[in-house]
Amino acid sequence: MSQPSAAHDCQISSEVVMERREAYPSHFLLKIESVSLLLDGTDEKYESLEFQAGDHKWTIYLYPKGHGKGKGNSVSVYLNSVDVKSSARDKKVKANFSMCIKNQVNDKHSKCNELVHWFSSSAGDWGWSQFISLDDLNDATKGFLIKDLCIIEVEIMMKAASCVSK
Repeated sequence: MSQPSAAHDCQISSEVVMERREAYPSHFLLKIESVSLLLDGTDEKYESLEFQAGDHKWTIYLYPKGHGKGKGNSVSVYLNSVDVKSSARDKKVKANFSMCIKNQVNDKHSKCNELVHWFSSSAGDWGWSQFISLDDLNDATKGFLIKDLCIIEVEIMMKAASCVSK
């Protein structure tokens, strides 16, 4: 079965133009080795390398010691739309996405969350300030951190895009 062709950038006009996409979900796996260096280090935020989903570029923001309500007690994880933040136009992208922190002992016990969000220049990243508690992450019996390795899986399904001319 072939994948449908990807929709191209949205049209610019004086009104909002939406384009529906029927694309398969894109998957990205982030393997973080030496998690202890992130947890013990002074860096507040880690940003993944860029990856492509549909016609859009994304990164993952990871706050190993938490952000917002999760500061000091949780790992915070956000999906960041590189394209909408760098766009000279008022571009918006709607995506349904899920993130899972993999249980490396029993995949059935992985911790997963799902959201639908319109990414824009004013809301270019979205996710969870309390994705997983630091206690659960560090609990060897939970299986999220094995041999100082943590695995985060992202699935993105593009829903729509819009542009507004200025």
